[in-house]
Amino acid sequence: MKKMVILILGLIMLAACSQKNVSYEGTPLKIAVIGEIPEYDNDRVTFEEISLEKFKEDSAHIAKNYNAVMITPLAFDKASKDTYSAVYHKANMPIIFFDSKKRHYPFVEKGMSYASASSDSFNDGSHTTLYVSDAKTNEEEIWTFLLENDDDLPALYTSIFEKIEAL
Repeated sequence: MKKMVILILGLIMLAACSQKNVSYEGTPLKIAVIGEIPEYDNDRVTFEEISLEKFKEDSAHIAKNYNAVMITPLAFDKASKDTYSAVYHKANMPIIFFDSKKRHYPFVEKGMSYASASSDSFNDGSHTTLYVSDAKTNEEEIWTFLLENDDDLPALYTSIFEKIEAL
């Protein structure tokens, strides 16, 4: 009986650990994170926390040293202030608005904050938005990623990483 309990506990722990692994096997990526560092692991993806102020002050340096910037819900209120919208337009690198039900609009549109943006008008079922703006051509590219349930988070990360690699 004791061996059975240990086996079951071991299987539960193995299942819990495997959910934290992301099966991305592409080119190594280095992602700057504004907010909370994701708890998902992959040897080919490195997350480094940076401040919103650092991104604003030195976005050119960050674009050269990172493959993307991820902004998480912890930073949404501050990141959606008008003072930062120009940074996203001029960054010339992928910006991931992770778990933004309001997509990228509150961040890139002046006069709109994350708190004031109506979730009903932007709610299309997307979980995360990948935003790239080319300041030279004044063009934007946007990809949205859906999440059916939290068990699919590793697949969501994999899709995001594969898209970043393809850019």
